[in-house]
Amino acid sequence: MTATLDAPTTDRPVGTPGFPVTVHGTDPVTGHPGTWRVDRDGASGGCRVEWAFGHLTNPAVWMQATKVVEVVPEAYALGLLERVTR
Repeated sequence: MTATLDAPTTDRPVGTPGFPVTVHGTDPVTGHPGTWRVDRDGASGGCRVEWAFGHLTNPAVWMQATKVVEVVPEAYALGLLERVTR
């Protein structure tokens, strides 16, 4: 499992990842390999979570992949990242 962290932001508590975060891992519910991209959602104040099947590392493939997208509270997104990278 690989986590790619971009430059940290200054408005976050110590110990939380910088956004956006891209994580490759195994879906804790289905057991399928996947790629998650988590970014802040300015409209809701939460996080936008995108999921695609498989370990996608090429940006062009990521752009064309079918994704499941949801907006969740930041605490939920951070918990998801922790579960996926275990």
